[in-house]
Amino acid sequence: MKNKYFIWLGFTVFICAVLLQCSDYREDKITTSVSLPNDSLKTLIYAWEQQTSELPENAIEHIETFKQISEKKENYKDLCTALKSRYNYFNSRNNLAETYQSALERVAAAKKSNDSLLIYDALFTAGKVLFTKGNHREGLDYFLQLTDINTISANQRAALFYELALFYAKSNTGDNRNNATKYYALADAETQKKDFTNTSLKGMILSGKGSMYIPFSEQHLFDFYNPVQSRIDSFANGIRLLEESTKYIENHVDYGVIALAYALLGKYEQVKIYEQKAAELASAAKEQNSDDASYIAALIRYRQRRFYEVLILANESLETALANKNYAAAAKNANILYHTNFNIGNYRKAIEYLENKTTFNDSIVAKERYEHALMSKVKYDTQHKAEQLQHQKHNQRQYNIKIKIITIISLIIIALLGILFVFRKQKQTAYNKLVMKNKRWAGVKLTEEEKINETDTEAHEQIDTSIPHSMDRIVMNEILKLIEDGIHKESNLTPETIADKLHISETYVESAIHRCLEKNFNTFINEHRIKDAILTLTDIDSENLTHEKLASNLGFDDRKTFYQTFKKYTGLLPSDFRKKY
Repeated sequence: MKNKYFIWLGFTVFICAVLLQCSDYREDKITTSVSLPNDSLKTLIYAWEQQTSELPENAIEHIETFKQISEKKENYKDLCTALKSRYNYFNSRNNLAETYQSALERVAAAKKSNDSLLIYDALFTAGKVLFTKGNHREGLDYFLQLTDINTISANQRAALFYELALFYAKSNTGDNRNNATKYYALADAETQKKDFTNTSLKGMILSGKGSMYIPFSEQHLFDFYNPVQSRIDSFANGIRLLEESTKYIENHVDYGVIALAYALLGKYEQVKIYEQKAAELASAAKEQNSDDASYIAALIRYRQRRFYEVLILANESLETALANKNYAAAAKNANILYHTNFNIGNYRKAIEYLENKTTFNDSIVAKERYEHALMSKVKYDTQHKAEQLQHQKHNQRQYNIKIKIITIISLIIIALLGILFVFRKQKQTAYNKLVMKNKRWAGVKLTEEEKINETDTEAHEQIDTSIPHSMDRIVMNEILKLIEDGIHKESNLTPETIADKLHISETYVESAIHRCLEKNFNTFINEHRIKDAILTLTDIDSENLTHEKLASNLGFDDRKTFYQTFKKYTGLLPSDFRKKY
């Protein structure tokens, strides 16, 4: 059996090796198989440049071919288009390294083209990638380069100022708050120009400005207080700007923020109105991320001291955030759960959520550090890599890794299955041997007379011949006769019971068993009970007999005691014994 298994394993390894070599050859053919006419290929790549949804899996082959053609011709406009399509392809697949590399190459190609629109688009995209992944300093450098371009439109300049404002508004304190206010003002000024046409962006700018006036610090959100007049005026400005933004773009999060502002002011009638609007919009746009909306709804309930509703909303939002690995949202929800549990007196839970908040914040920092390090590495590699062979090598390496991983996993699975098969076979053999050993011990194939003689012989073999045992032997024979009559099946059987039947002292009973068999009374009785159990379990006519009934018939107090005793003497459970038999 073992030899067959190793032959089978060796044959599988050989087949996997052959497949690996064939796959490598096939991959070489595939990476050079793109043969579309140049005009058709260009039309296809320019269409993909504008596509925001996930590109088809084979798109990267066409994109890389067009990229190489554009590089050779030094056509930087086409090269920027190819790199933007490449950016879209990897960004839709959350491949940070390749996405960032495409953005950097695009910036370099755009600068060589001397086209201000291409430069703006490339720098803006690269800056957004860096901002999104937490590399704010380098992202800010890209955005600040854009401020020197004078030929861009009002729409583009407003978008630039809006992104800068968002960056500074993240902390909303000190100089950052002043810079955010400045860039929101510059963005708002661009929206007043005649050539500005992006009404959705205008709504987002107004929304951002409005949010600046509504505090989201722990002191303002979680401490119950009466706001001073200056804070009331700030809330009013924020509400006014947010309401104005809804004329251009309706967003359920903005309505939620308005509702929160009214909750902070204690105006709960207004809260109800805007919460209803937020709920309607969120329901109509199910595809939108509702993490912020759920969090704001929980905050509003907190301000209303509806703590048990807060627990439900925040816990649901926390579970969603963790499922999406959104640790920032998870930290916010853990924070509100901490404050809520603290207010209702559940201090143990409060401490638990406070610890969770710290853990989530650590995860955010670790993720940002990892992404920053990854982007730094990509930037370095991009500057030193041969662009012409980059895609072919990358594809070959990735393909080979997949094949090798699949091959290794297949071999591991086969080896594990083989080991499991051998182990199960050995275990089954051992079980069968154990069953047969117990059957022989129980005398399944022997007559009753042979069984008594065999027991008697075993007793004689264990007697200490240095002590005369004529009396003990007589008593032992009488005990064995009682065993034949089934006395051992009586429940609560004691030496006194047997002594009464033999009209002798119980001391003689225990002494005879000990001297003749070198066993105590309980061991002697239990052995005979288990032997009878084995005889019963091997009897086809008793296959419908339950273990509870069998235990009762043999004098055991309950099934548990029977199971433990059977396992002790046979090494098997009754159910296993019956199954193997």
